[in-house]
Parts: sequence; structure tokens; C-alpha cells
Amino acid sequence: MTRRSRRRAPMLYDPFVRCGFPVKIRPITEFCSGEQPHQFVRGLAPARFDAILRQNGEARRFLAFDVAAGLAARGVNATARH
Repeated sequence: MTRRSRRRAPMLYDPFVRCGFPVKIRPITEFCSGEQPHQFVRGLAPARFDAILRQNGEARRFLAFDVAAGLAARGVNATARH
């Protein structure tokens, strides 16, 4: 077999493996309750749909300014990056 005819298996890039860190996916319940992600989606999904599909100004303002406060009112500890 010549050097050119050998095929290598594709390598997946994983920075944690290359740096020697152990790769372990922790369950979401270690980070938050099961209810918080549910409320997060229930708060943001309709606002996003209303803002984009219905061109709703109130939903656009909520997404632009009051996301963290709106989610906090539902008991979700979240931060917004702009």
C-alpha cells in the first residue's frame, strides 16, 4: 500500500480532548431545575414568534429591553446579552 492510497479516519475537533480535560456532559438538573428551562422557552418562544411573524411592537420591545426582567417575573434566573 502506498502512502497516498491510505485513508485516514476523519478527526473531530474537540478542544477539551486535545487539552487533556475530561469530557463529561453533566445533566441539566445540575445547573437549574426542570421547570426553569420550560418557563424560559414558554417566555421567549411566543415573544419571538410575535415579534417576527406578527410584527408585534410590544414583543419587539420585550426582546430588545426587558427579557431578563420578564423571565425573572416567571421565576427564571437569566441574563441577557446585547
